[in-house]
Amino acid sequence: MRPNTKVSFWQRFVPESSGCWKWSGYVGMDGYGRVTYHMRDWRTHRLAWVFTFGEIPEGYRVCHHCDNTRCGNPVACVKG
Repeated sequence: MRPNTKVSFWQRFVPESSGCWKWSGYVGMDGYGRVTYHMRDWRTHRLAWVFTFGEIPEGYRVCHHCDNTRCGNPVACVKG
């Protein structure tokens, strides 16, 4: 199995007319997209946030306006 890269990560999202970016890769029992990147397990919406905006500040949560657990659109996320 080859390691995940930023390019392969972004390629696994499918944009939808709703504005959601639906994760097409592995989905965990909790319904969230999951991936291993640099030997760390991530929920895909959180890794999308990190790739787009940088580290998630301590005490912040990355959530979606859409409440779609498979959505990885970092612009649709709220923090706080």
